[in-house]
Amino acid sequence: MFLRLYIAIFTLLYFAAGSADAQVCGWKNSNQGRESNPRNFFVYTPEPARQFFKEQDYLSAQVSLLEDKSGLYLRLVLIINDIEIASELGNLKKNSDLQLENFQNEKIYLSAAKTSAAVIGENQTRYDCLFQISKKNYKKLKNYELNTIRINWAKAYQDYEIYEVDCLRSLLNCL
Repeated sequence: MFLRLYIAIFTLLYFAAGSADAQVCGWKNSNQGRESNPRNFFVYTPEPARQFFKEQDYLSAQVSLLEDKSGLYLRLVLIINDIEIASELGNLKKNSDLQLENFQNEKIYLSAAKTSAAVIGENQTRYDCLFQISKKNYKKLKNYELNTIRINWAKAYQDYEIYEVDCLRSLLNCL
């Protein structure tokens, strides 16, 4: 009796843990190839705006990996709760740098694979950015915990602190 109960509990816990891994490492096919499940990467609210953004963040970012015949890409989707921000930042132009930095101040640069224009919706601006990951950077990123990111927009650059420091590393280790 106790053995059956133990096996049932063990099986339940084993499959529950497996489904969490499936969520992290899960891939879905898209018209562009295959893409990992998106993960929360970082959020940002400037200090002066925190009084206005109590229920949500000013900016939220999700990251996923996209793999197709031409290579491996980091997909970064930014949702900014501001419809005027596009005039300050501009687009993210093709070949613009995305700088990722780890805790040892080592920097990795990824290049934008395409121009990403701002899509303005109801009270928010969305950027859907795609950055190519070279084999060299793939090997480095698999072992890095990242702490900052710099996005080089057409009109400005912005630095953000990454809270999910092992997010990209865990996605890359799913390959």
